[in-house]
Amino acid sequence: MALTKSAERYNLQLAATSVGGGINDLISHTGTADISAILQNTFGGFFWQSDSKGKALMDLYQDRSAIFSIDKATAPTLILHGAQDPRVPISQAFQLHFALKAKGVPTRMLVYPGSGHIPGKAEQLFNIWNEVLRWLAEYV
Repeated sequence: MALTKSAERYNLQLAATSVGGGINDLISHTGTADISAILQNTFGGFFWQSDSKGKALMDLYQDRSAIFSIDKATAPTLILHGAQDPRVPISQAFQLHFALKAKGVPTRMLVYPGSGHIPGKAEQLFNIWNEVLRWLAEYV
């Protein structure tokens, strides 16, 4: 969410950013990952429900989802994702990458075959560090 809300919420302008296994759409994430119950516990229900005071949760889910404020994204964004991530489906990364490209924000997406939410192979970790450093060196 820092990608799209940093300026308005924190008075920060990001020079560049890197996203690893990031959730950018809590609505499409619901039911497609092995941690969907966390969203229910965090927000007091699912997006189609209301909270204990009767307020619809859809607005809260959208407010906390970067994809719904992607128009504010300006920072060059490196996206890193494990191909077999059970926590955050790779569709989240594809969605973010597509939206940033369509908006004209510099972006690059790297997918790590065989990796879950956290890459476990030393060569992948080494590659991630190098790619992030290269990305930041280019844009910061």
